[in-house]
Parts: sequence; structure tokens; C-alpha cells
Amino acid sequence: MTVSAEHIGSTAKALKLDPDVPRRLTEPSQPRTVPVRLHLLGSEPIYVSTQESARDLERTDRAYDAVTTVTAA
Repeated sequence: MTVSAEHIGSTAKALKLDPDVPRRLTEPSQPRTVPVRLHLLGSEPIYVSTQESARDLERTDRAYDAVTTVTAA
């Protein structure tokens, strides 16, 4: 699944981020080569600089999923 511009925009707005930030992360670059898939961003890979960053983001993504599941119930 490709993340749409609308999805990136709405996710960025929900997180109070500039929409260009998550959009730029969807492409690998010299400092960002470690892929991580987040449910919050449609499970498309984004690229971060370290395995530690990837683990932190995955942990946060799982916590967000848990909170939204409980809130929706």
C-alpha cells in the first residue's frame, strides 16, 4: 500500500507536524538508511538513522495503536 499525500497530511496534522517532515522520511538518504514500518503511516517504510531510533518508533507506534483501540472501544 502506498501512503497517499492525504494520509501523510492528516497524520502530520494529528501529530502537529509539518507535513513535509514525514513525507521526506519516506525516501532513504545518506543519514537515514534504516527502514521502519509504522501502522500510523500506513505501514509503508520510513527511513531513520539508527536501529535504536527504529525500535523507539516501533514501540511508540504500538503504544499509539493500543491507545486508539481502547479509545475506540
